[in-house]
Amino acid sequence: MLNVVVLAKNCAGYKGSAPLSVLLPQGVLWETMIRHDVVTSRGIQSSSLGPFPGFLPTDAPGAAPDRLRASRSPSKDARMPAPRLFPFVFMALTVAWIPCAFSQDVDVRAEFVRLHAADDTEAVRALWEASPGQILVTIDEDLEGSLSVWEAAQGGELRDADLNAIEQQHQRALWGARLATEVTNRAIFIDYTSSFVGWSEEEKRSFREGQAAFGRARKALAAEEWDAALLAGQECTDLALPLGDWWGAAMGLSAQARALLGEGKTAAALVPASRARLLYQQLGLTGSELGAVETMLTALEALGRRERALACAEAAVSLASGLADAEAVGAFTARRDALK
Repeated sequence: MLNVVVLAKNCAGYKGSAPLSVLLPQGVLWETMIRHDVVTSRGIQSSSLGPFPGFLPTDAPGAAPDRLRASRSPSKDARMPAPRLFPFVFMALTVAWIPCAFSQDVDVRAEFVRLHAADDTEAVRALWEASPGQILVTIDEDLEGSLSVWEAAQGGELRDADLNAIEQQHQRALWGARLATEVTNRAIFIDYTSSFVGWSEEEKRSFREGQAAFGRARKALAAEEWDAALLAGQECTDLALPLGDWWGAAMGLSAQARALLGEGKTAAALVPASRARLLYQQLGLTGSELGAVETMLTALEALGRRERALACAEAAVSLASGLADAEAVGAFTARRDALK
């Protein structure tokens, strides 16, 4: 059994780390970032699900893990391919890597807020260039924060102060997303943000329904209830896509891939896993991308598709190297070498 250390980071940005050990049947050392108001990856704020086992709260009200490595412990199902490495945790389906070289010295969220107040676009461009893995979570804090303000007023009218707070959060998020798209040449940041800002009340509720569907998928995967997990993952993606919620869509796709892999449908699992990988790459969520690549690799190994499996193994080594995780690098290197 491996010790998985969760590094908790305050919702306002990096505030140091606090380790928490979680014993897993198999796993890899990963880092988890705390997101400000959600219960699971991308949240299940509106659901009755409690925090994951091993959840490390911070001093932020309602703080909860933004993401943790994919779905569950290895399957006991004989149809399931037996990979050399299964770094999946049942607590959630995705991981977003937050590079530490910049964030250990600078509170990226606080710096972003400060630079927006100063309208310092050049400094924000430099901030995004130095910390690309924090772009999405930094912007998303404003988006989720604005949604929380709206939700808190349900049953009553929004006060002027609430409307002003939502407007400020929306404008700051849009400003940051436009600059992020300029810096990275990835339209997904402004598309995701502008979609979120423009949601109707019905669409906001649909967003939360998608998060709840993801929660059901997570629980079903933990119980190895593959059919239920697949249906919930499909619901999550189906709800997310019309909203422009690319993060939620990727989560649902990841759940579908894991469910299909659990059922032994390895070829079918490649479709959602491949799509999830591309979305995570665009979103800058390197750890989540690595999770999708590992799912692809496991399926490809089982299918005997050597060339594509080798390409995935090489990508996994590169991604794990970027995470500075020597154990993962070693494991994926062994899988890569076995394919040569």
